[in-house]
Amino acid sequence: MQKFFKALLFLGPFQLFLSVNAQDRTDYIITLKRDTLWGIVNNEHSTHIKFLGDTAYDYVKIKSTEIKGYKRKKSIYSSEILPDEFTPVFLQVLRDGKIKLYEYYKSTGSGVNYSGSYIRRWYVKKDDDPLFEVKSNWGGASTRKERKEAFKALIADYKELGEKWERTEAFDFDTVSAIIEEYNNWYRNLNR
Repeated sequence: MQKFFKALLFLGPFQLFLSVNAQDRTDYIITLKRDTLWGIVNNEHSTHIKFLGDTAYDYVKIKSTEIKGYKRKKSIYSSEILPDEFTPVFLQVLRDGKIKLYEYYKSTGSGVNYSGSYIRRWYVKKDDDPLFEVKSNWGGASTRKERKEAFKALIADYKELGEKWERTEAFDFDTVSAIIEEYNNWYRNLNR
């Protein structure tokens, strides 16, 4: 009987460690082979992250060229190549479906005189087409008219939605997000 209690004393803390470790399994990375590795994502940058795998003792720096994406807390990030760039960066996935909506977000200052300025750019893509910028608060590579025309072409196969959007003439962040969500819902229902 004493051996049983000694075993409980030894295994109790071990089991507590396992249950705490299992609760922390909210972050993961997706490898280039599409395997999921659970752990902790930390120190996020547009071109790399630090990752502590479940069985590792030290954080490892992982570049945006080495994984497909990652999840940290409730946000999902994908490694994507921006227009006119060659190295992928991590973009937050805002909408996932037939049309994907991504956000690039970067602070433009720091320190004592930091004014809270930031760059916020939204990119979209359909299927495996290249990304194109659809919205920006910091200038853009193309004109607003060009971005609107490209967006219109993106949703052209859902004619009613395109007509509805043209009537509103709105092209703000909330409207673009809502239109993509409606398009993706329509496409999912169409293909059931």
